[in-house]
Amino acid sequence: MVTRRTYQEDFMRSAEKAGLPPEFTPHSLRHSFGTQLLRNGVDIVVVADLMGHATLDTTRSYTR
Repeated sequence: MVTRRTYQEDFMRSAEKAGLPPEFTPHSLRHSFGTQLLRNGVDIVVVADLMGHATLDTTRSYTR
């Protein structure tokens, strides 16, 4: 079984091999994904659904 931690470690190892900075984390990638969707005009309700957010307040944090 692959755990969340296993995924994070694999991600970080791959990012390091690719020469990406340590700040490039699964969380930063997720945040960038949500932010770019909103900046490109995707409806906030759609973004909330894609991100798995329970409330729009969580998704609104990506607009800051």
